[in-house]
Amino acid sequence: MTVQAGRNLEIVCAGIIIADCVARPVERWPERGQLGLVKEISLQLGGSAANTGAQLVRLGHRVGVAGRVGQDSFGEFMVNELTRLGVDVQGVKRDADHPSSATIVQVDADGERTFLHSLGADAAVCAGDFALEDWQARGAQVLHVAGFHILPGLEPQLPELFARASALGLTTSLDCVWDASGQWQAIRAALPHTDLFCPSLAEARGITGKDAPEQVADALFALGVRQAVALKMGKHGSYVQARGQLQEDAHFVVVARFLRAGAGAAPGADGRAQRRRRGRHRGRRRLYRRVSGGVPARPALARRRAAGQRGGGPVRQRGRRLPGPEHVRRHLGTGP
Repeated sequence: MTVQAGRNLEIVCAGIIIADCVARPVERWPERGQLGLVKEISLQLGGSAANTGAQLVRLGHRVGVAGRVGQDSFGEFMVNELTRLGVDVQGVKRDADHPSSATIVQVDADGERTFLHSLGADAAVCAGDFALEDWQARGAQVLHVAGFHILPGLEPQLPELFARASALGLTTSLDCVWDASGQWQAIRAALPHTDLFCPSLAEARGITGKDAPEQVADALFALGVRQAVALKMGKHGSYVQARGQLQEDAHFVVVARFLRAGAGAAPGADGRAQRRRRGRHRGRRRLYRRVSGGVPARPALARRRAAGQRGGGPVRQRGRRLPGPEHVRRHLGTGP
């Protein structure tokens, strides 16, 4: 898939773009000076800004990625891979002063991953890299920033960047990584300017000091998150809460819009038409689940789980219909 320069956008994913060198399976790390063998080593596109953008394109959205890569072979690989996947890369800068950000990923036989990371060009990303007015003029509706806590140049500027984006009518969305310092304070200044915040449950616990998903979400709203919180919960799916209420049968694509409540068949459709519609979207729904990490827990089950009570299997999506770009625009109030 190729991308035409200057095409319209719906979403811009800005932040970390990383070359992942993945070795698997790593049963044990060799002693110093020794050689260890693994079955395979691969070079993959990584970084949550790049990966989120690529997956949203697969879901049918028009997406640009913005950030920095070095003028090196890793940078060349990442720009070419994003372009091949159909992502607009006009916002990706080639930095002559920094190497590309890279991670060595060791995957053991159980699938557990261990990382060695070099910040590289990601450390130089700053608000001046982001052409908000240009993106807005090209139709962008959402600015998603991914990788807070390993974007040291951008982090103190993010509240002002999000305030500017909001003034231009963009929805602001924020994702973070684990704060290796253990402080969890820097991100709080950005939350009052954030419409959708989507950390992992562990990260959100670090930020809020709370434990249960409901308590974590309420604390994040108290810290200023404006519209919705989406907590990624690994094999248990996701917990999604809009300000003031839990969406019982919601769907969301992480940065496309906040929530889609009450998904279902069109009024008046007969059973046969409903079955055809479900079949048509089945494949996209499976992809949707993989991208979003599952979606909203059913409220009663989530409450039982939070209280340590038994009931049901893993929290999982009960989706019926995958939202498309037109629905996203309507939900955001930017379309018919």
